[in-house]
This record gives sequence, structure tokens and C-alpha cells, in this order.
Amino acid sequence: MSPLLRNNLILATIAAALSLLLWLDRPAAPPPEHQPLSQIDPQTVQTINLSLGKNTYPERALILQRNGDSWRLRQPYDLAADAPAIDEILHMLQAPSQRQIDPA
Repeated sequence: MSPLLRNNLILATIAAALSLLLWLDRPAAPPPEHQPLSQIDPQTVQTINLSLGKNTYPERALILQRNGDSWRLRQPYDLAADAPAIDEILHMLQAPSQRQIDPA
């Protein structure tokens, strides 16, 4: 083997090794930015209406209403509501979404 061919093979091997190292050491793509499930500010929510569907009887719907810092169940009965449970429901508005669906 001639010295010129040997030197070219060595240089080609070094170039391939360096290219492989650069390719393996490339920076990872930044994680996607998660958008909240809703743009609604939980502090602005005054009423929550939970129903079983469009065709259910209105008396089967639950209506919760904010009264200052507290919450009341207005329908089907007028009772004090569990504020921590409602805060959990409102917290879901700001939960990060894992995926976005293209509306088109």
C-alpha cells in the first residue's frame, strides 16, 4: 500500500469518526411549549353548569355559583358547595395540554 493511499484512508476514517461524534452529540430539540387547556382565567368564573348532556332534564343539572370567596350549589338544591373541590375543577382550566388538534 502506498503511503499516499494509507494517509488518505487514515484521514477519511478520522473525518467519518468526527462526523459521527458531531451527529451523536447534537443538542436535543427543546420540549414543545404546552398551552393551557383554556384561556379562561379561573378567577373570573362566576357560574359552573354541569349537565349529563343536551337531552337531559334541566332539574338533573348541577349549577354552582360563586358568592364572593365561597361557592353555592344552586340547583338541584340550594346548599353550600365544597370550595376545594370547585378549585380543583377550575384548576383544570389551566392544566397544560399534551397535544393540540388542528381545527382544519
